[in-house]
Amino acid sequence: MGYKSLCFVVFLVVGLVAAGETQADITDIERRVFEKTNQARAAYGAKVLLWDRQAEVSARGHAEDMAKLEYMAHQSPTEGRRTPPERNWQARISAVYAGENVFRHSVSGLSAERLAANMVDWWMDSPGHRANILNPEFTHMAIGGAYGSYQGWKTAFVAQTFLRRVIIDPRLTIEGSQGADLRVRISGRIAVSLPYFILWDENGKMVVQAITPANGVIEHRVLIPKTLGAIEVHLGVKNDPSRPELIEVTDRFLLNTQQETIYPPPH
Repeated sequence: MGYKSLCFVVFLVVGLVAAGETQADITDIERRVFEKTNQARAAYGAKVLLWDRQAEVSARGHAEDMAKLEYMAHQSPTEGRRTPPERNWQARISAVYAGENVFRHSVSGLSAERLAANMVDWWMDSPGHRANILNPEFTHMAIGGAYGSYQGWKTAFVAQTFLRRVIIDPRLTIEGSQGADLRVRISGRIAVSLPYFILWDENGKMVVQAITPANGVIEHRVLIPKTLGAIEVHLGVKNDPSRPELIEVTDRFLLNTQQETIYPPPH
């Protein structure tokens, strides 16, 4: 799939919940982890990351899965959500360069500020987690949290999803039939300075190659034969049109030319 991910050690901080203690709001923890992660990046000269709504769906879904099933791992026992790429695909994320951090922390009356600080501090002390947080290639992230139990302790489960969005809001949209072909619109905004964008199928056959407009906004139409059936198509960018090995795969889609469907669908 071309998915790039760093998997890491996870940590547990144990504490007892006293009767009547209140717990921090989980969305407040998410927000503070996001802020502290960007503070850590800024301290090391890395660009701050933008919040991504689709990454939020992926991260929160994994946190809820871990809380429900009482485990902590990048690998899930839940069918269709077993790996980070599968979870991102379920969240309709087409971006292929991504990463994930996970954490659990028992709830002991700590504030959202302290819980978030503990999580980010632990990640920054772990080489793998730290590499994800400071990775200069990532452009977006989101945090998802959920409360559950682990070995009898009330526990906050948190997942952090990172993405590199080279093309912002990439979309393939079926606009209708034209004889034996489907008319497909390619749209989005290229956020890097690369002069060409390209769409090709899973067999390496080029569908379209075009020059990136000066403003970076893609608005391109292509005819794709209906006889292809169900295929995976890749969207990418490159510097040199004569050297296909230099293509960077940025996004992938599943196109069914006979059913006239695309996944992830335009949103």
